Amino acid sequence: MSKRNDSIRWLLENFNYIDSVTMVDDKGRVVVKQRFNPRYTDKENEIHNKWCIGKNLLEVFPSLNHKDSSLLQALTKGKIVHYESQRVINYEGKLSVTNNITFPVIIRGKIVGAVELSRDITNF
Repeated sequence: MSKRNDSIRWLLENFNYIDSVTMVDDKGRVVVKQRFNPRYTDKENEIHNKWCIGKNLLEVFPSLNHKDSSLLQALTKGKIVHYESQRVINYEGKLSVTNNITFPVIIRGKIVGAVELSRDITNF
């Protein structure tokens, strides 16, 4: 089975819902952030979404680095990346454990960004 098919199978098995979508540009700046995580209030999610826009991903999630960020790995490798149980601490100091699948955005052979779908599994 191809890597693509493995990733799609993993997505279908592990993502019966998502609670966050993040897109970064080729520099790792957040250009789209939609967290609708039920662990937080609608107001907390809205504040988080607005605050993140234009920030570097490593500023939003200071516990991450280039090696362990699925978004930055997709930018670097240009391939689909999926992580199970990625532990991150956000800029507010809150821990989240997520399953992620991340897709590079490639236009005319150039990586211009990456999109990540996340499912919070912190309480599972």
